[in-house]
Amino acid sequence: MKKASLFVCLLLASSALSLLQAQGIQFMQGSWKDALAEAARQNKIIFVDAYTTWCGPCKMMDRNTFTQKEVGDFFNANFINVKMDMEKGEGPMLAKEYAVRAYPTFLFVDSEGTLVHRSLGYQEGSMFIQNAKAALDPERRMSGMNARYAAGDRTPDFLHRYTEARASLMDGSHLKIANEYLQTQSDWSTETNMEFIFKYAEDPESPMFAYIFANRVKFEQAFGVEMTHSKIQQAAFRQVAAGSGKDLLPENMVQELEAFYNSKCPDIAPRLSAQSAMSVYRTTGNFDRYAQAAVKYYDQYPSNDFLELNEIAWGFYEQVEDRAMLEKALGWALKSVSLRKEYFNNDTVAALYYKLGNKKQATKYAKAAMAIAKKNGEDYFATEALMAKIKAMKKK
Repeated sequence: MKKASLFVCLLLASSALSLLQAQGIQFMQGSWKDALAEAARQNKIIFVDAYTTWCGPCKMMDRNTFTQKEVGDFFNANFINVKMDMEKGEGPMLAKEYAVRAYPTFLFVDSEGTLVHRSLGYQEGSMFIQNAKAALDPERRMSGMNARYAAGDRTPDFLHRYTEARASLMDGSHLKIANEYLQTQSDWSTETNMEFIFKYAEDPESPMFAYIFANRVKFEQAFGVEMTHSKIQQAAFRQVAAGSGKDLLPENMVQELEAFYNSKCPDIAPRLSAQSAMSVYRTTGNFDRYAQAAVKYYDQYPSNDFLELNEIAWGFYEQVEDRAMLEKALGWALKSVSLRKEYFNNDTVAALYYKLGNKKQATKYAKAAMAIAKKNGEDYFATEALMAKIKAMKKK
């Protein structure tokens, strides 16, 4: 009976998958030559899903986007759809010909093999359809926009849209165009232009970033303090890493980042420097220095974000052995629970008490974590495993 039930379940799952595939994008079988010939016969553009088997976002596109009925209806009606593994068969040849360097890449190629448009990365259905519509529009697709730019079109609306199109290629080619767009603008403080600057500013020595530094409070008000500071830190890391070579020691990198913040935004330099020190030491695996930097930072700048507190505490549980440091982490985890009781932060408290050898408190919080998980229908397998280790402890 169990075997029969299993057979029925597999059959239903197979039927559901087939239904999703039937209502989604239909990819043709055959060679690249076959695809070109079919595109010529039907007078259509070829859509190529350039993927690899190890690419997570590629799998998400397969599961979430390609299977949508609206997406399938649009692509099946307007394109010859081809799925190509860039590491097998004809894939490496196409990857070289069309300069595919990131995955997933979506190519739109005419029947003569000319690339007319491309986009990158995971996309929800509506955005995916909008990018595909651009590929069908000679005025909006990449080849048409490239031609307009080469012919000298420098109208503000075109440069704004062309910046966005080139940015999707992630090759840096949009930066020159972005600066050209801003040269057409007499007022950079409009909502549209501030969004543009915040989105495309990358080089901290550029006019765009100079404007961010000069008007940082306005950007903090428009986009939030955390996002604005994160934008500055990303630029600082890029500049320091690019200018210092690959052999830069963590301590030297911390010093150079501090010098950067002092020169660009001295009023917030201490906080950004402390945050960056944590990041440098953690990513380079120097967990003793990381722990010291984290304790220093949170002593100076206490957090009331239960998620942040839990994350930093869990990092200590995984990587730090010093007892005094673990006591600090326990304090953060307990504060996280006091702010909002969730499965994961109760589990973190239990794990830290276990690592500190406190069987009674570890048991208490492990049970609390599992109770919340059961109530919310969450998986608590990891806490059960932790509980088994707690029970094996000698009572202290």
